[in-house]
Amino acid sequence: DNPDGNGFYVTKNDPAKEILRSPLAKSLFDVEGVKAVYLGGDFVTVTKYAEHKWKILRPQLFDVLMNWADSEKPALLEMPEITDTTIM
Repeated sequence: DNPDGNGFYVTKNDPAKEILRSPLAKSLFDVEGVKAVYLGGDFVTVTKYAEHKWKILRPQLFDVLMNWADSEKPALLEMPEITDTTIM
């Protein structure tokens, strides 16, 4: 989490509770190779592991982003979204 309030930064190694604050970040982490996600006010930055290729990741990430945009769900929640079926 970015303490100055200008964004939300989370890595794949952060606690699940922190990742689950962002349904969008969780979905992006489901794409193999995603290392970190930064949510700004009007942009998303994805960092990949060096051994993964953008050529492979790009269409998968675009699909996640378009599905999220179509869902009209928030990118960031005040509290983590945890249900009986949440996989961490």
